[in-house]
Amino acid sequence: MSRYGTLTIHLGSRVRLHSKSIPPVLRKKIYEKLVFVNPDFQRRHRNGEMLGNVTSHIRCLHENHHHLFIPRGFFYQLQALCRRFGVRYRVLDNRPKFETVKMEFHGKLKDYQKIAHDEILRRDFGILVGGPKTGKKVITLRYISTRSVPTLIVAPHVNVVKDWERKVRMFLQVDGDRLGSIGERSYKIGSEITVAHTNAVARKIKAIRNRFGLVVIDDCNFCPSRFFSNVVSQFNSLYTLGLANSTTRKDGLSRLMYFYVGDIIHTIDKERVLEDRSLVKADIMVRETPFHFPYASQRDFPALMKSLMEDQERLQLIASDIKRELENESTPILVLTGGSLQSQNLSEILLPNGIKCRCVDISETSDELMMVENDFNNGRIPLLLAPLDVISKDFSPTGVRVLFLIAPVYFKGELAEFLRSLNSGDPRSRIKIYDYVDTQVGILKNYFRIRSYSYGLKSQPLFMDNS
Repeated sequence: MSRYGTLTIHLGSRVRLHSKSIPPVLRKKIYEKLVFVNPDFQRRHRNGEMLGNVTSHIRCLHENHHHLFIPRGFFYQLQALCRRFGVRYRVLDNRPKFETVKMEFHGKLKDYQKIAHDEILRRDFGILVGGPKTGKKVITLRYISTRSVPTLIVAPHVNVVKDWERKVRMFLQVDGDRLGSIGERSYKIGSEITVAHTNAVARKIKAIRNRFGLVVIDDCNFCPSRFFSNVVSQFNSLYTLGLANSTTRKDGLSRLMYFYVGDIIHTIDKERVLEDRSLVKADIMVRETPFHFPYASQRDFPALMKSLMEDQERLQLIASDIKRELENESTPILVLTGGSLQSQNLSEILLPNGIKCRCVDISETSDELMMVENDFNNGRIPLLLAPLDVISKDFSPTGVRVLFLIAPVYFKGELAEFLRSLNSGDPRSRIKIYDYVDTQVGILKNYFRIRSYSYGLKSQPLFMDNS
């Protein structure tokens, strides 16, 4: 093989190889992979049906006198084949450069979603697989913000396109001229993100194929097979990411996804998703607050939280709910706060109303926390205020009848374990959880959306009357 020298792999919208530099054993393997029997022809032939114009084989490569062209999604498989057969190679990256566009993700990934995000970042081309309600869109939006290049999101169903537009506005806060749309009656390229239907993209491919640094193809397993060979193959982007509910297609052409988009990079673990959902069986009381704050970026988050903890109207709403539960003799009540500041501000509102409470602090010793936990579980402390940070193996009260979550919180680690522990006990006595949703602040509303999955809420619940 040494007489062939080093194989140069030209990486662009397609992978180009100089024909005379390809060793026979590598060429044979490439053809075996990229030329295969058409499943439709095979089925018709087997059933004795009319063949018509159906071709017997599908060719995912093209060769002229000098070069062999193969789909870009096959790039990593090609490298693996070169290593397998001892073929020396070098890669010339001819992909275009794109200006960075600053996008910020306004949300929080669950642990399993962060793992998926980090995995797909390791490859420039590939597919993320996950069933319905596994958060593929949210993971992808975080990925888009990380890549920070002009992005095209393509989907084969109109309702999915609409859902993408909604989530782009929600999690990336991209709108106006920054958000474009390509559809049946629309053609507008956004400066940052464009959302499109597969049919419209197919019609406009020549005009848009060089406009995007990242192309995301949703529902790969439902996209028309010709979309891959006729459309995806023309995009001259830096990155391509496919999303799929399944690794199989009804037409038997799953390999087209892998050849034109890329190999499967990560499959979301169904068991892990189920573990992260329905952490606690409870009656959820969703309360909408009037709190607002001019939040623009993550730099504003500390100021946002301080303002939230001091907001008197929000604290009065929480205090009135606590008072009502105490009047109904629904004790013990645990209020999880965002810290000592919020605990102090709330207690100052409760005390003039004749409501006494015990406040614990992160600075208290393990022995002190143990005594408080004992008194609370035995009903000697009807109302306990505790910062979220204090929840740990040393402090995990189980006698809760009503739980107030008064700070925007993300369920993970010891807090998630604490919520799970509230399921143990008499299944006939469900606890009640008050959750305060700050709908006028986008990132805080997103935090609730993530919490709602952990509650097992299938859709946005109706808010309680705040009167």
